[in-house]
Amino acid sequence: MKASIKIIVKYFIGMVYLLLLSACNKFLDERTSHSSKVPSALSDLQALMDAEYVINLGGYPFLLEAWTDNYHIDSKRLSLMTSFEQSLYKFESPEIYPPSNLGVWSNSYKPIAISNIVLENLKKISLAESEEGQNIKGQALFMRAFGHFLLAQVFCLPYDKNNDNSGMGIPLRHTADANVISTRSTIKETYEDILNDMQAALKLIKENNGYPSRANKVAVYAALSRVYLAMELYKESEQAASEALTLYSSLIDLNTMTNLDARIPYKTNNAETIFLACSGSSLVTQSKGSLVTEELLLMFEENDLRLRSYFMKEKDGGYSFKGDYAGIGSGTIFCGFTTSELLLNRAECYVRSGELEKARRDLNVLLKNRIDKASFKPIVESDREKLLKIILDERRKELINRSARWLDLRRLNRDMRFKKTLVRTIIEDGTEKEYKLLPESKNYVFKIPRQVIDLTGMPQN
Repeated sequence: MKASIKIIVKYFIGMVYLLLLSACNKFLDERTSHSSKVPSALSDLQALMDAEYVINLGGYPFLLEAWTDNYHIDSKRLSLMTSFEQSLYKFESPEIYPPSNLGVWSNSYKPIAISNIVLENLKKISLAESEEGQNIKGQALFMRAFGHFLLAQVFCLPYDKNNDNSGMGIPLRHTADANVISTRSTIKETYEDILNDMQAALKLIKENNGYPSRANKVAVYAALSRVYLAMELYKESEQAASEALTLYSSLIDLNTMTNLDARIPYKTNNAETIFLACSGSSLVTQSKGSLVTEELLLMFEENDLRLRSYFMKEKDGGYSFKGDYAGIGSGTIFCGFTTSELLLNRAECYVRSGELEKARRDLNVLLKNRIDKASFKPIVESDREKLLKIILDERRKELINRSARWLDLRRLNRDMRFKKTLVRTIIEDGTEKEYKLLPESKNYVFKIPRQVIDLTGMPQN
């Protein structure tokens, strides 16, 4: 009986990889052999990398915003949710994921699986060494690294530059063979692999690939800047951000944005988007009753136009988030890259290295495009500590629901100046109860679904 269950579970998880080609059929040339469905030309492989419903929309962990301090849910609304969602809201991480939520693991490995399919099939194509072949290889390496990085933010503890990082990382997938079951790497090995793929991609990928849903050199630099920031390697993060901004630095000026008050004010692939990627959310959705915390709202000055472009007043008087950079709405969590994130990355790195004038310059470039021009006053703070606090606050305000706050909490919790205890107050059976996520808690990582643990035998978080 156990053997049969194991086969069924193995089949289920294996299908994550085996079904990818059929899921991407509409992107493939109709002339591809229906008997084999094996990509046989560069156009087929590029079509796989353009599979937007895996590469751009949905193939990433929905837990990236679940444990942040940017939102809260009313106790009555919470009581109507599933036990899984209630547990998540209480900073608990269940091992048993309902079938509808297993995508946090399986869907997140789909972009990686596509990348491996492309990389393996490139070896069989005569034009693999051509400029276009190398460009496709660069896209695949970028996607594999990006997928692994986001999974690492959910399923392994943060990288610690002052530690040997010998703790448990994630299973690293380097093959499209569904029969190969990967074991967990160390945290060190996980980040080394991510950086190796990113650096290799940088040498191959084109500077411009046509549109933001297809990765290019700017996206790779932007990804490196985020990865290095998560690793607290600030000089490297600044250098990568600078390379990206040299190639592309367009910003949206909210002073000239005519639809600030619209329900979905930001367009898909807007001017700031470097790479489009997003996931759904299990908790941070208007339909679930998720509201922005008062603490966060009070951080915005009255003349900040993001108050109009980001938030919408609800009937109960609270505010929900509407400023989705994917231009989709419905609780979408953007996890791609934008020029505004790069400016904030670089500003933080500059101030940490003592280059305050450069830090203020980047910060003011952003704020000039966010604050009402009639009352905009440049930041002139000359105290290094105070300026760093201003920049970190701007990160929280600007990058709400952009998969940045969780990463920031994880790295800043090692700094006595910025570590924070997250608290959620819930009324249960008429009694007010507090649930906390402590800054040094080993709970800053989520449980891997029990179904995966049972199949692979890998150790649980």
